[in-house]
This record gives sequence, structure tokens and C-alpha cells, in this order.
Amino acid sequence: MARFTNSLPAKPPAGSLTSCYCSNNRFGPSCRHSIDRQAEHYPPALTTNRPCSRDAAATRAFQRTLDRSQSCRAGSRLRVYSMPKYGLGSVFSYAVYAFASAASSGAVFEEPVKSLPGFAPPTCQNGGFACYLENFSGCNAGVRTGRLGKRSINFLVSRQRKDWRNLMFGPNARTRGTFWFHSQLVHRLWRLRKSEKDAANAVQRNFTWSPASSCVAVHVRHGDACKDHRSQRKCYPAAMYLRHVRRLKARYNLKGVFLATDDPSVVRAFMAASDLKVSTQSVDRNWLSGGGGTRIETRMKSSGARGGQVQGRIGRETVVDMELLARCSAFVGTFSTNLGRLAFEIMAARSSSLPPYVSLDIGWCPGFAKDNGYVWSSRGRKIKFDC
Repeated sequence: MARFTNSLPAKPPAGSLTSCYCSNNRFGPSCRHSIDRQAEHYPPALTTNRPCSRDAAATRAFQRTLDRSQSCRAGSRLRVYSMPKYGLGSVFSYAVYAFASAASSGAVFEEPVKSLPGFAPPTCQNGGFACYLENFSGCNAGVRTGRLGKRSINFLVSRQRKDWRNLMFGPNARTRGTFWFHSQLVHRLWRLRKSEKDAANAVQRNFTWSPASSCVAVHVRHGDACKDHRSQRKCYPAAMYLRHVRRLKARYNLKGVFLATDDPSVVRAFMAASDLKVSTQSVDRNWLSGGGGTRIETRMKSSGARGGQVQGRIGRETVVDMELLARCSAFVGTFSTNLGRLAFEIMAARSSSLPPYVSLDIGWCPGFAKDNGYVWSSRGRKIKFDC
């Protein structure tokens, strides 16, 4: 792993678990674990059994701060950010950045209509995250119809990107670090509509273990990512994920595995593992894994007569996958992938701790914000990467 050059912060109170927060993206009694520098985390105990009480209190306080920042009051300034036309995980990462940018300047954030052109069903007039998530704010009546009032400003997110450290606000944020701050923003925006929550609960009822949270969340992104033009992104075989799943399962006595993937061959490999209880959505992944490297959102928008049906189905399947990943107690995936990284952040925010995790490629980084262009790889090397 990478050697630390910064001085260590003060130790937390005696008896804290390894996965409790220290400061500056560090965790543990000795504050030596750095989530942005280390691609694996094996704490000595699960926080679902012994929660970090001071971190839970900080989460509740900051969520109240975020709720106030999104409330619609007389004289509220509304910022509406135009989103890039990418995949659902990518667009949500941009939304998280836009949320931070607006709230840090005292404005209310809202998404524009049609922000998910490749993933929203045609029956949903909003055409954005409002098709799957609760309204981000109470100021969105005009936004939903495309008519923006005088107090709203339309920003193009890709032109407004700043260093995340310049966007941090509220109690404890700067002390705890960008991971805590970013995961709290994700947690605030990720509020499922009842229909999506019911869909996730229906899949969870098929879990063959109890309690439902006693699982390893596994996200395997193959499909168009395997032929991405960015050479840093790599596709790893199912055997690499299975090795880490078995280690986490044995160490924490976890009962099952929830698998989210676009690759049918990965599903077959996991289902063939007789020592694991594996659950996954029963969906058609053949279309997801094809395309010869063409981005999935591009194929969805040009999929002909079935386009609307495909968009709505895959949009909901993606949202349900992300929610069920976040309900588990440990994570195996790649932090270079938006969907898996966001699901892990929701998991961390809900537990007010840092759960056990393995990222096969890089340490954690905040998605789609200006940075120095470097991240730490799983081998402890600093590499060029557009997070």
C-alpha cells in the first residue's frame, strides 16, 4: 500500500472501531486507513453490530443541514444545472457535484427536465431522476415543466467544475474529509419513490439468507466499459471478485451475496459457486453486454421502436441494483465505476461508518470534479485517472 507522507491526526476515543471516522478521509483507532489511498478495508468488526455513535449523530445533523438547504422559501435562489447525456451513474455523479455547488453558495439545487434521456421511461413527463427518486427540492414546479422563473439559473455542469475542497460546508465537513461530505450528499439525493422502493423490496424478498443486510454487495461492470476509450478502465474476470467475496464472507460471517452486473457470464460464474448463496435480478443482460463498445446510453436512444420500453426497464433495473447493493454490509467492485462507487457511499452514509470493501482498481475519488488528475491504484501507485 501507499506510504503516508502527511502527519496523522489525533487518535479517536478509545474503543472506536476501525471503521469509525477520524478526519481527512482517515479511519480507525490509529487513523491510518485512508480510503482514497487504500483499495481494501478489513475492519475487525462490522459496524452494523456496534455503530459509531458520534458518527451517527454527525450524519443526522448534516442531513438536517442539507434538508434546510433544499427547502423552498420566499426569496430562495434556484439553480438548475444542465446535465451531460451520459449513463445513469455518471449523470447522478454530476448531480451530486451540482448539489454541492448550489448549496455551498446558498442556492437550492434542482435538475432540469429530460436529464436522463437514455434511462427515463417515456411515460414519465419529467424525463429525469424524478421518475425514480423523490423530488430533490420543493422548488421544482417550474423546472418539471421546463419553465424556469427569474430566480433560477441554468448552469452547464461540465463548465462549472471546481475542486471539491472548495465546495465543502456545514458542521464537521472539512474536518472529516471529502469522502464523508460526498457520501452525505449522495445519501440526501438518493431517496427512492415508493414504486422503486417496492421493486427493490420485491427482489430482496427472494434473498435466501437472513437478515437481508448480511451480504456482500458485488458490482461487476463489463459491457461497453470493457472497450472504453479510456485505457485506465479494465474489466476483471469473475474469479477475481469471487476470491475477495469469499474472504469477506468468512471474516465477517456474512450469509449471502447480491450481484449487480451487465454480464451474463459473470452471473453464471457466481451461480456456479456452490459455497455461496447468490441473488441477482432476473433480467435480460444480453442486450447490456453487447454493442461492440458503443456506450449503452447511445444504444438506448437509438434502439428504435423498443427504445422507450428498453429505457424504462433498464432505468428501473439500474436504480434497483444500486439500492440493493447499498443495503448490504460489505462491498466488492471497482471505484472507477460510478454506479458501484455511489452505492458504496450510500452504504457508508447509512451506517455512519466505513464498511469493509475491496476495489479491484483504484482508491476512492469524488466523481466528476476538478482535481489534480491522479488517483491511487490498488497497488499503491499514483496514476493518472479522470475520476
